[in-house]
Amino acid sequence: MFDQNLMFSDSQNLAQAAGSYVSSSSIDTWKGKAAAAGTPAIGGPLTGDYGRGNDMMYIVGIVTQAFTSAGAATLQIQVIQADDAALTSNVQVLRETRALAAGTQPSVFTLGKVLNMQNVPSMTKQFLGLQYTIGTATTTAGKITAGLRKGVFSNDSALLL
Repeated sequence: MFDQNLMFSDSQNLAQAAGSYVSSSSIDTWKGKAAAAGTPAIGGPLTGDYGRGNDMMYIVGIVTQAFTSAGAATLQIQVIQADDAALTSNVQVLRETRALAAGTQPSVFTLGKVLNMQNVPSMTKQFLGLQYTIGTATTTAGKITAGLRKGVFSNDSALLL
């Protein structure tokens, strides 16, 4: 179960040509909060910095449609931060997975597979999101639901990234 306000993708279609695609939603870490006046001390916390202020926040993805590819497609998931909700301005990668083979490792991208990324990194920008990079070949099917949550699912299909 995800909080709707902490969702990055809701069955986002990743049947795409090789390239990079941002999550369909971003999380505004300052929403409803006022930023501190003046310049914060070096290393000082930002309002809503999930990587620093909360313990054990996870990015969890669930494969809602199995991934397929006519070639040997790969998928890399990156946690990104940006200055805008569209995740296009001053984008920085905070953490990333290795490129996982969608076509040759069906156990990784089968329906219901849960992907967990531990410990959300500390942020310095307002918006948090994901970037999916499809490499090598086009994916012909594949959807993922991903969001931010406290704790991880406890089932045998979980894969820590």
